[in-house]
Amino acid sequence: MKRVCAWCGAALGNEDTADSKVVTHGICAPCLRAMYGDSVSETLRSFLNKFEFPVLQVDKDGRIMLTNDKVNAMLRKSPEEVDGKLGGDVIECVYSKEPGGCGKTVHCKGCAIRNTVMASHDTGESFSNIDAYQDIQTNEGVKRVHFKISTEKILDVVLLKVEPAE
Repeated sequence: MKRVCAWCGAALGNEDTADSKVVTHGICAPCLRAMYGDSVSETLRSFLNKFEFPVLQVDKDGRIMLTNDKVNAMLRKSPEEVDGKLGGDVIECVYSKEPGGCGKTVHCKGCAIRNTVMASHDTGESFSNIDAYQDIQTNEGVKRVHFKISTEKILDVVLLKVEPAE
């Protein structure tokens, strides 16, 4: 099945070659922005705020595009301090300060958060309740923080749900 933007005809995500004659439609990010302008971010942020847990919208490069208020409260950061930044930089991953930065160090190859988000981007597969941890720089030093993460690919972004591990 082919997925294409109903407005511009651009391909949306991976094509299922089993039945490539069937076409389904959605809307690509550029067309969505063209329709709603700058208000699209606030519309999407309002949507994300309906969730009762922290949710981030992440692009194919690992950049955080939008967050809901629960993420901002958890990180103690404003949307301006988060939006457009790489995930490791935002959560203060100790390895994001190494040469190459977030996503480009030897440690990133084993990062469950990054690997799960990228796998969803690459395959379209959703993941649920994946155990993850991150070594984060705090005022008291380096602290290992454990999470449960889930992902869902929608158009050309991945929604990342973050919950504390129990």
